[in-house]
Amino acid sequence: MKKTSLISLSCAIALTAALCAPVSAYSVGNVNVPYGTPTVDGKIDAAEWKNAAEITLDSTTLSDGWVGGIPAAFGGSLKIMWDDDAVYFAGDIKDDNVINSDGGFGAGDSIQLSIDPEQVYLTSNPSDDRANFYGFGFFEKADGSIWSQTSGAGKGELKNGADGVAIKTAKTSDGWCFEIALPLDLMKEEVKGKAKTDITLGVGSKIGMLFCYLDHNGDANLANAFGITAPDKWGTDGWSPKSHGIVLVLQDKVVEKPAETQTASPATADGAAIAVAALAVSAAAAVAFKKKK
Repeated sequence: MKKTSLISLSCAIALTAALCAPVSAYSVGNVNVPYGTPTVDGKIDAAEWKNAAEITLDSTTLSDGWVGGIPAAFGGSLKIMWDDDAVYFAGDIKDDNVINSDGGFGAGDSIQLSIDPEQVYLTSNPSDDRANFYGFGFFEKADGSIWSQTSGAGKGELKNGADGVAIKTAKTSDGWCFEIALPLDLMKEEVKGKAKTDITLGVGSKIGMLFCYLDHNGDANLANAFGITAPDKWGTDGWSPKSHGIVLVLQDKVVEKPAETQTASPATADGAAIAVAALAVSAAAAVAFKKKK
């Protein structure tokens, strides 16, 4: 993979802001997010994520985007869960030309999430300013080991493991994958700092979200930028909270009932005993009758 030059988060944001509105957009709408806690290790274990909400990344959910279009080979899925500590994302990305982000977020293939906890920015943001913004890139060192980094709008650059944030990425046979833990406390802190609003997040909470994929070419230049958005409500740069095409609805825990064991009732047992006794008496009577003959 070709080494890339550093592109700072501020440059990435400025670039996105300058891009034109998309040709078409699709809104996914409400997504019920189950309660669950996966291990963030970049492996997307099927058993851990089996109950997760899943959004398909294809022509039925993605808009044509801010730059270029949607490559024919692109596809994948986004899985989501939550618990009392974080919202968890797992993405399986189909990309036939994965570009490493060693130079920093935005220097290679990356995803961006605009997050609106309790839709605070949507309901109290007449200027269409951005909601919480996070970017995650695919990182792979030259020796093949995986390392990770994330950037946040409110705190500037966030390192993997800082403030409870966790991200792991891995190369796959047809692209790359990621797992992310985005802490609830971090979301609340950034809403408090930016929107001056105290919120709680729990069962029933709604979190508006925009998903964007930054697809780079072999020269590490941005070739395509596309995502999941709301139609016809883009504001000045396409990143207004009105553009969020996904609303995550946090669901309650599912308590599994223990399996009931089937036991014979006393009446059934007594009936069986009587039947056995009757057969024994009948057999004895038949033997006696034969002897008399």
